Amino acid sequence: RYNADQPEHRWALGTFYGQLGHLDSAAAEYRAAVTLPPRFAQAYVDLAEVLRVQGRVADAEQTLRRATAQLPEDAGMHYVLGQFLLNQGRPGEAIGALQRATALRPNVPEFRAALTAARTSARRGSP
Repeated sequence: RYNADQPEHRWALGTFYGQLGHLDSAAAEYRAAVTLPPRFAQAYVDLAEVLRVQGRVADAEQTLRRATAQLPEDAGMHYVLGQFLLNQGRPGEAIGALQRATALRPNVPEFRAALTAARTSARRGSP
C-alpha cells in the first residue's frame, strides 16, 4: 500500500512518472523522497538524472553534492558525483569524489577504474 511518508514509495512513484515521460512529476516525487528520513540515495541519483535530462545541469550537480553531504559514508553517492563531473569534462574535480568513493570501498573495481580514468584525463588536460 502506498504511503506518502515513505521515501521508497515516493521514489517508486517518481520512477513510474519518469517511465511515462512525466519528468516534472517524477522530479517532484524524487524531491519529496529526499526530504524524508531515512535518506534514500537512489532518489538523489534519479532526481539528478531528471534534472540533467531537462538541461538543468547545475541543479543536477547541486543535488549530487547535497547527497554526498547528507550521506557522507555512502561510497556510491561519491562515485555517482565523480562520474557526473567526469562526464561534464571536469576530471580534476571528479578526482576528489572518486578518491572518497575508493577510500570508503577500496575493493570495488568500478570505483578504482573511474578514479584512474579521471586522473588520466586530468593529466592530459582533456575531458
